Amino acid sequence: MATTDLLSHYLQGMLAKPIRTLTKDEEYELASQIAKGDKKALETLITHNLRLVVFMLRKMTAWTYSAVPAEDLIQIGNEALILAAAKWTPTKNARFSSYASNYILRHVTRQLDNTERLIRLPINVVEAIKRMNYLSRKLTQSLGREPTPKELAAVMVTTTRRISQLKGYVTREPVSLDAILNDKQEEFNEE
Repeated sequence: MATTDLLSHYLQGMLAKPIRTLTKDEEYELASQIAKGDKKALETLITHNLRLVVFMLRKMTAWTYSAVPAEDLIQIGNEALILAAAKWTPTKNARFSSYASNYILRHVTRQLDNTERLIRLPINVVEAIKRMNYLSRKLTQSLGREPTPKELAAVMVTTTRRISQLKGYVTREPVSLDAILNDKQEEFNEE
């Protein structure tokens, strides 16, 4: 079965089930049962929120242009939904979908960040680069020009050295180790 067939089969199967949205009181009741170790309640909460994963992925534009297949991203989103259901405690008068959407977005975004580059950067570096780019765009709008590294460092509460390091990660192209070895071999042969 082709991957598009698998995805459409999964989505059709999900839409075919008559699963209604849980009320707030039902979610809270399920959460209290989950806290007591009830696996059936956990399964119910997950089942009633499976559509949330697809909804959240549809909102993300980055996933449509990624190298990661949609089926894999849905799987990652479902795993995040399961984690969220197991950890959720309704203490701040919030719905489960609000809590789970953060988990789903974070897990899928991390997966995209891990596969986006030829050489994977640590998550904290990727998040720092995203923050730097966001603040740089914001400063460009307010200043009417590109911010200097010093201005950007002041806003990010870091050093100009860290800013240039982060910019280096963005602009640096990967270098093949074979190319380095070939250059060294040529130097050796010339001597």
